[in-house]
Amino acid sequence: MEKQLLILLCLPLLFSCGGGEANSQNTSQSTYDTVTFIDGETMKRGPFMDECMASMAQGKNKEIFKNGGLDYCNCFLDKLAERYTLSEFTFDYYTSRGTTESFEEAAYQLYKNPKILAVLEECMADPTIMNDVKMEISSKEMLTLHIAQCKDGLKAGLSLTDYNEFLKYVYVDEYCECYMQKMTNEFTLKEMDNLEQGDNLIKLEKFQEDCIFDNLR
Repeated sequence: MEKQLLILLCLPLLFSCGGGEANSQNTSQSTYDTVTFIDGETMKRGPFMDECMASMAQGKNKEIFKNGGLDYCNCFLDKLAERYTLSEFTFDYYTSRGTTESFEEAAYQLYKNPKILAVLEECMADPTIMNDVKMEISSKEMLTLHIAQCKDGLKAGLSLTDYNEFLKYVYVDEYCECYMQKMTNEFTLKEMDNLEQGDNLIKLEKFQEDCIFDNLR
């Protein structure tokens, strides 16, 4: 769940970025100006990159990206093209975007796709792309998604009986808000990707205990 949190902190990125304009595979443009998907179809790189960079400049967590986010945007687009046909990516993008009202929720649905998750994890693991800094939950809508994600994590880690028992004694939304806020206030990007190690795990367990105690019914 913690690695998913890192991804959620960058949710506005993809849905600030348009899909670009598709070209035929016989385009005369240079490879620098276009990106080629696995089916040989190409897309203009410029519109996607411009909007991706604009979203970086607007985000509260823009300091986590080196080079103003340019390398991250390039990594994201290039690795998508290594996994998708153009039509597959367009379908996933617009299907997720069209099922919800907010772009945060739409991006959350899209990032459940294993291909998207793999791309983002690869790009975010690259120290030449990411700075090791603390992050913050960037909006009320983002916090709502973190709470939902926390609850999904609890359900996945507990039996149905244990989860229902947990709900009897703890205000779960308040617990999840507490837990997510403590994590982002305490850990840097690198630390959050290694929470199972040493002192980080001890801190994490303390956050869980404190947030349960503070939100008992």
